[in-house]
Amino acid sequence: MFLAYLSVKEATLHYVIYIDILFLVNFFMDFIILTLNGTVLKKKTKTLRRLIASFCGGVCYCLPFFLPRRPIKLALNLYMLCISFLMVKIAYQIKSKKEFAKTVVFFYGTSFFVGGTINGLYNYTKLGDYIRQIIKGDKDAQIEFSMLIVLICAACFLWTFLMKCYSKRQTEAIIYSVILKNKKRTVKGKALLDTGNCLREPISQKPVMLLELSWAEDLLEREIWEAIVKFYKTGEISIPIYLIPYSSVGKKQGVLVGIRADSLEILQKDNRIEIRHPYVAICPEALSKTGKYHMLLHTEWFHG
Repeated sequence: MFLAYLSVKEATLHYVIYIDILFLVNFFMDFIILTLNGTVLKKKTKTLRRLIASFCGGVCYCLPFFLPRRPIKLALNLYMLCISFLMVKIAYQIKSKKEFAKTVVFFYGTSFFVGGTINGLYNYTKLGDYIRQIIKGDKDAQIEFSMLIVLICAACFLWTFLMKCYSKRQTEAIIYSVILKNKKRTVKGKALLDTGNCLREPISQKPVMLLELSWAEDLLEREIWEAIVKFYKTGEISIPIYLIPYSSVGKKQGVLVGIRADSLEILQKDNRIEIRHPYVAICPEALSKTGKYHMLLHTEWFHG
């Protein structure tokens, strides 16, 4: 949470707190922090989840202000810690305790960084005076030209930095070690998380991964593998298999041969994703020009 609970002597000083402003400030700050935290940790999360987490954080932060008496400091700190746990749990899909603890630590680190930066700009530059004048409704409030240039440059730099981080994350090749099993046969290799992979089995509409034909030889029975090779050469099919239509740049449409494997394990740094009976499309061409990976994963498997 960005704001701290005020500690004042009611006999000598009173603060007027606008609860709607308090909620909005915390809501937007929580959303920014959750977004930055997800970018740093390279966590895929939906905007809706971050919005819900930020909303819950803003509401929970405002609740203590409705209490008849100010809670003790220890209880308040524990309450704020629980709110952080709640927001992290809602915003990100975390399965292991180690990953959850790491995310919470980075969440607080991001909070201190953002809060400290804003606090420094507010208290040690003329920006704070200008904001106070605007809040008071001073129509004659003016900002110096030099300060305006600094603010514009800072905003442009921050925007450029965030966009570069976002672009790098979108285009970065995320490669995982995977284990594919089918009828007591196992293939271990590298797979790329391809955001452009939209393949689905046409009847069940379940996601489909891609596997190079050369690697499928160790996964399939000899008869099935030879039948698939024959299909790609002649277009003839002699065994019951799945046909998965696709479209790509340079070729409007086509058909890939598919199978249904027993299981797929995706090995992450702090997590393991297991997919039961995944659909696998056999690709007759190499998926990587450099040979860094031989399979393409579907993004849906990384979302709950």
